[in-house]
Amino acid sequence: MRTQLKARPELRIIIDPVMGDHDHGLYVDPSLMDTCRRNLLPLSDGLTPNGFELAQLTGLPVDDIENVVAAARALLTGRTQWVVVTSAAPDTRARDEMQLVLVTRTQAEIIVHPRINATLKGTGDLFCATLTGYLLNGASLLDAAIQACCHVVRALRHTEQAQCAELLLPAMADSHDSSIVMAHERVSKFTYRIFPCKQTLPI
Repeated sequence: MRTQLKARPELRIIIDPVMGDHDHGLYVDPSLMDTCRRNLLPLSDGLTPNGFELAQLTGLPVDDIENVVAAARALLTGRTQWVVVTSAAPDTRARDEMQLVLVTRTQAEIIVHPRINATLKGTGDLFCATLTGYLLNGASLLDAAIQACCHVVRALRHTEQAQCAELLLPAMADSHDSSIVMAHERVSKFTYRIFPCKQTLPI
Protein backbone atom coordinates (compact mmCIF):
# COMPACT_ATOMS: atom_id res chain seq x y z
CA MET A 1 0.00 0.00 0.00
CA ARG A 2 2.83 2.40 0.75
CA THR A 3 4.24 1.79 -2.74
CA GLN A 4 0.85 2.42 -4.33
CA LEU A 5 0.38 5.64 -2.35
CA LYS A 6 3.76 6.94 -3.45
CA ALA A 7 2.86 6.29 -7.06
CA ARG A 8 -0.74 7.45 -6.73
CA PRO A 9 -1.14 9.83 -3.76
CA GLU A 10 -4.75 10.53 -4.77
CA LEU A 11 -5.78 6.99 -3.78
CA ARG A 12 -8.36 6.84 -1.00
CA ILE A 13 -7.94 4.00 1.48
CA ILE A 14 -10.71 3.03 3.85
CA ILE A 15 -10.04 0.23 6.32
CA ASP A 16 -12.49 -1.88 8.28
CA PRO A 17 -10.19 -3.37 10.97
CA VAL A 18 -12.05 -6.67 11.37
CA MET A 19 -10.89 -8.16 14.67
CA GLY A 20 -13.86 -9.09 16.81
CA ASP A 21 -17.02 -7.87 18.48
CA HIS A 22 -18.70 -7.45 21.85
CA ASP A 23 -20.49 -10.80 21.58
CA HIS A 24 -17.57 -13.07 20.69
CA GLY A 25 -14.43 -11.15 21.61
CA LEU A 26 -11.34 -11.38 19.40
CA TYR A 27 -11.43 -13.70 16.42
CA VAL A 28 -7.95 -12.92 15.09
CA ASP A 29 -4.46 -13.50 16.45
CA PRO A 30 -3.80 -10.75 19.04
CA SER A 31 -0.47 -9.98 17.37
CA LEU A 32 -2.36 -8.66 14.34
CA MET A 33 -3.56 -5.67 16.35
CA ASP A 34 -0.08 -4.21 16.71
CA THR A 35 0.66 -4.86 13.04
CA CYS A 36 -2.57 -3.16 12.06
CA ARG A 37 -1.88 -0.16 14.32
CA ARG A 38 1.67 0.34 13.03
CA ASN A 39 1.41 -0.58 9.36
CA LEU A 40 -2.16 -0.19 8.16
CA LEU A 41 -4.12 2.40 10.10
CA PRO A 42 -1.78 5.38 9.41
CA LEU A 43 -2.19 4.79 5.66
CA SER A 44 -5.97 5.07 5.73
CA ASP A 45 -8.14 8.04 4.89
CA GLY A 46 -10.89 6.60 7.08
CA LEU A 47 -11.62 3.73 9.47
CA THR A 48 -14.81 1.86 10.34
CA PRO A 49 -14.17 -0.13 13.54
CA ASN A 50 -16.95 -1.33 15.78
CA GLY A 51 -16.87 -0.31 19.43
CA PHE A 52 -15.04 -3.46 20.50
CA GLU A 53 -12.38 -3.04 17.82
CA LEU A 54 -11.92 0.62 18.75
CA ALA A 55 -11.13 -0.42 22.33
CA GLN A 56 -8.69 -3.08 21.16
CA LEU A 57 -6.87 -0.73 18.81
CA THR A 58 -6.52 2.15 21.25
CA GLY A 59 -6.48 0.52 24.69
CA LEU A 60 -8.83 3.29 25.79
CA PRO A 61 -12.25 3.06 27.47
CA VAL A 62 -15.23 3.22 25.11
CA ASP A 63 -18.08 2.79 27.59
CA ASP A 64 -19.84 6.05 26.73
CA ILE A 65 -20.07 8.40 23.76
CA GLU A 66 -17.51 10.90 25.05
CA ASN A 67 -14.96 8.11 25.52
CA VAL A 68 -15.75 6.73 22.06
CA VAL A 69 -15.03 10.15 20.55
CA ALA A 70 -11.77 10.47 22.48
CA ALA A 71 -10.63 6.98 21.48
CA ALA A 72 -11.56 7.57 17.84
CA ARG A 73 -9.59 10.82 17.78
CA ALA A 74 -6.55 8.91 19.04
CA LEU A 75 -6.61 7.12 15.67
CA LEU A 76 -6.59 10.34 13.64
CA THR A 77 -2.90 10.15 12.78
CA GLY A 78 -0.99 10.11 9.53
CA ARG A 79 -3.41 10.29 6.60
CA THR A 80 -6.44 9.32 8.67
CA GLN A 81 -9.11 12.02 8.53
CA TRP A 82 -12.14 10.30 10.04
CA VAL A 83 -13.36 7.32 12.05
CA VAL A 84 -16.90 5.96 11.95
CA VAL A 85 -17.57 3.71 14.95
CA THR A 86 -20.39 1.19 14.58
CA SER A 87 -22.16 -0.49 17.52
CA ALA A 88 -20.82 2.30 19.72
CA ALA A 89 -21.27 2.39 23.52
CA PRO A 90 -23.95 -0.35 23.58
CA ASP A 91 -24.66 0.08 27.28
CA THR A 92 -25.81 3.67 26.76
CA ARG A 93 -28.37 3.07 24.03
CA ALA A 94 -32.06 2.23 24.16
CA ARG A 95 -32.91 -1.46 23.82
CA ASP A 96 -34.37 -1.09 20.33
CA GLU A 97 -31.64 1.17 18.96
CA MET A 98 -28.01 1.13 17.89
CA GLN A 99 -25.53 4.01 17.83
CA LEU A 100 -22.95 4.99 15.26
CA VAL A 101 -20.44 7.74 16.04
CA LEU A 102 -18.83 9.73 13.24
CA VAL A 103 -15.62 11.47 14.33
CA THR A 104 -13.26 13.87 12.58
CA ARG A 105 -10.77 16.32 14.06
CA THR A 106 -13.45 19.02 14.21
CA GLN A 107 -16.74 17.11 14.17
CA ALA A 108 -18.42 14.39 16.21
CA GLU A 109 -21.96 13.26 15.52
CA ILE A 110 -24.15 10.37 16.57
CA ILE A 111 -26.49 8.51 14.26
CA VAL A 112 -29.12 6.49 16.09
CA HIS A 113 -30.74 3.74 14.06
CA PRO A 114 -33.08 0.82 14.72
CA ARG A 115 -31.71 -2.38 16.24
CA ILE A 116 -32.75 -5.52 14.38
CA ASN A 117 -32.83 -8.59 16.60
CA ALA A 118 -30.32 -10.66 14.64
CA THR A 119 -26.77 -11.83 15.32
CA LEU A 120 -25.58 -12.18 11.73
CA LYS A 121 -21.96 -11.69 10.74
CA GLY A 122 -20.89 -9.46 7.87
CA THR A 123 -22.82 -6.32 8.77
CA GLY A 124 -19.62 -4.35 9.39
CA ASP A 125 -18.23 -5.42 6.02
CA LEU A 126 -21.48 -4.40 4.32
CA PHE A 127 -21.48 -1.06 6.13
CA CYS A 128 -17.90 -0.25 5.10
CA ALA A 129 -18.43 -1.30 1.48
CA THR A 130 -21.64 0.72 1.16
CA LEU A 131 -20.11 3.76 2.85
CA THR A 132 -17.14 3.60 0.49
CA GLY A 133 -19.38 3.32 -2.55
CA TYR A 134 -21.34 6.43 -1.61
CA LEU A 135 -18.17 8.39 -0.86
CA LEU A 136 -16.71 7.47 -4.24
CA ASN A 137 -19.91 8.71 -5.86
CA GLY A 138 -19.60 12.12 -4.24
CA ALA A 139 -21.67 11.84 -1.06
CA SER A 140 -20.54 13.65 2.08
CA LEU A 141 -19.24 11.49 4.91
CA LEU A 142 -22.41 12.05 6.94
CA ASP A 143 -24.73 11.25 4.02
CA ALA A 144 -22.67 8.18 3.15
CA ALA A 145 -22.85 6.95 6.75
CA ILE A 146 -26.63 7.44 6.83
CA GLN A 147 -27.06 5.60 3.55
CA ALA A 148 -24.81 2.77 4.71
CA CYS A 149 -26.85 2.45 7.92
CA CYS A 150 -30.04 2.35 5.87
CA HIS A 151 -28.66 -0.38 3.65
CA VAL A 152 -27.51 -2.53 6.57
CA VAL A 153 -30.87 -2.15 8.33
CA ARG A 154 -32.66 -3.11 5.11
CA ALA A 155 -30.38 -6.14 4.71
CA LEU A 156 -31.05 -7.27 8.27
CA ARG A 157 -34.81 -6.85 7.88
CA HIS A 158 -34.72 -8.65 4.55
CA THR A 159 -32.75 -11.51 6.10
CA GLU A 160 -35.03 -11.66 9.12
CA GLN A 161 -38.14 -11.83 6.93
CA ALA A 162 -36.58 -14.59 4.84
CA GLN A 163 -35.66 -16.50 8.03
CA CYS A 164 -32.18 -17.02 6.67
CA ALA A 165 -29.09 -17.79 8.74
CA GLU A 166 -26.81 -15.85 6.36
CA LEU A 167 -26.95 -12.14 5.62
CA LEU A 168 -29.00 -11.43 2.49
CA LEU A 169 -28.41 -8.27 0.49
CA PRO A 170 -31.34 -6.08 -0.56
CA ALA A 171 -31.37 -4.49 -3.98
CA MET A 172 -29.48 -1.21 -4.28
CA ALA A 173 -31.09 1.86 -5.81
CA ASP A 174 -30.66 2.19 -9.59
CA SER A 175 -28.52 5.33 -9.47
CA HIS A 176 -26.63 7.59 -7.12
CA ASP A 177 -29.02 10.46 -7.74
CA SER A 178 -32.12 8.42 -6.92
CA SER A 179 -30.36 7.11 -3.80
CA ILE A 180 -29.74 10.62 -2.52
CA VAL A 181 -33.34 11.60 -3.25
CA MET A 182 -34.53 8.58 -1.27
CA ALA A 183 -32.24 9.36 1.67
CA HIS A 184 -34.68 11.60 3.54
CA GLU A 185 -37.50 9.09 3.06
CA ARG A 186 -35.33 6.33 4.47
CA VAL A 187 -34.18 8.45 7.36
CA SER A 188 -37.81 9.15 8.22
CA LYS A 189 -38.84 5.53 7.73
CA PHE A 190 -36.06 4.18 9.89
CA THR A 191 -36.39 6.95 12.51
CA TYR A 192 -32.75 8.00 12.37
CA ARG A 193 -31.72 10.82 14.64
CA ILE A 194 -28.53 12.80 14.20
CA PHE A 195 -27.13 15.19 16.77
CA PRO A 196 -23.78 16.51 18.05
CA CYS A 197 -21.98 14.25 20.49
CA LYS A 198 -22.28 16.68 23.41
CA GLN A 199 -26.04 16.80 23.17
CA THR A 200 -27.83 14.68 25.76
CA LEU A 201 -29.18 11.51 24.23
CA PRO A 202 -32.98 11.55 24.03
CA ILE A 203 -34.74 8.91 26.10
